Amino acid sequence: MARKIVLILLAPLIVEIAIGCCHCDDTPSVTSLYTYKSIQLENLDNRGAEPVVSESGPYLKEAYGLRVHLYRDLIAHSSGAPVSFFPSAYAFSCGCENNSSISARDSITYVHIITLRDFDASHQADAEISDLFRVQTESYGTQELTRVGEYATGPYLRYASADRFLRDMTFDILLFAPPAAGGVYKFKIQFTLSDGRVLEQETSEIQLM
Repeated sequence: MARKIVLILLAPLIVEIAIGCCHCDDTPSVTSLYTYKSIQLENLDNRGAEPVVSESGPYLKEAYGLRVHLYRDLIAHSSGAPVSFFPSAYAFSCGCENNSSISARDSITYVHIITLRDFDASHQADAEISDLFRVQTESYGTQELTRVGEYATGPYLRYASADRFLRDMTFDILLFAPPAAGGVYKFKIQFTLSDGRVLEQETSEIQLM
């Protein structure tokens, strides 16, 4: 009889241990916000099978590009913890899904690529030349060229995984329509964000041939 009473008294504790982590709706959740912080540019030589960073120059005007580093930072976290009378460390694992999420505080609304030198007869200094560049992407093993604005304002740069947050979103922009003549050129890229900020960076002077 005494043994039965002890089992009855321990029953709630045994149940708590067994299902301590099985309330998937009550598992800890973390919501994080990130923001775009800065950009960095590197010159690319695209003469080979893959674009490579090269700061020496000169560059073939048909094989010039830019590697863009778009840096992001986590800025806010909020979390909710489950309520349990028994430490979760002693509970059985039930394979509950990760409830954490990461979202952007701001978004990219416009991207401008500007030539700081006369580019050709149609594009003088300070003209926008975004349409002359393309972003190189890969889909199912096939190389594709995407318009810069379409790529930057699409889902690609908004990717954020709770399991692996990427602080450096890197992509390559290739000069799709080079100038007719070689010469010394310089470019500037501006990312306009939804909160009004503008992230911009200039290249060094480059020799295209």
